[in-house]
Amino acid sequence: MAGSVCPPPLIKRVIEDLGMEGLTIIFGMTELSCLATLMKPGDSLDKKMTTTGPVGPHTEIKIVDTEGKTVPQGVQGEILLRGYLVMKEYWEDPEKTAKDKDKAGWLHSGDLGQLDEDGYLQITGRSKDLIIRGGENISPGEIEEVFLSHPEIRDAQCIGVECEYFGEEVTIWINP
Repeated sequence: MAGSVCPPPLIKRVIEDLGMEGLTIIFGMTELSCLATLMKPGDSLDKKMTTTGPVGPHTEIKIVDTEGKTVPQGVQGEILLRGYLVMKEYWEDPEKTAKDKDKAGWLHSGDLGQLDEDGYLQITGRSKDLIIRGGENISPGEIEEVFLSHPEIRDAQCIGVECEYFGEEVTIWINP
């Protein structure tokens, strides 16, 4: 499972129904030469369902607000990473490189997350995926997680659709 946040109910089902007790959760992206965080072998089911593990060696991670200031532990913001694993640049695209990687070498992932008390990363969504309804930031992933916790729902996808009054309205597709 990769490419997006994996809802905790699905992780629990994979472990319990498929017997994958050794399931390892990671966070990575192409620009990171694969992965940046990795669960430890003895990590609890709770950690596996809610985080992607601690950052790897020789790698730095920080969570920042919309102004680029580091936020306290447990507060959501954009995930930034720096270290040997961060790409040098996008192939023949200096504008995109300058947009995604700052002068200090921090890669701006576009992903939202927070660090817990053990330094484990929790992915909370994508900054571009936020639904902004009447000025309120709504995470589609949080809404999907609630629906997916219901035993009779196999899949759920939440998106924002244009709304003249609120700007965007929340819409969810459910597969029972």
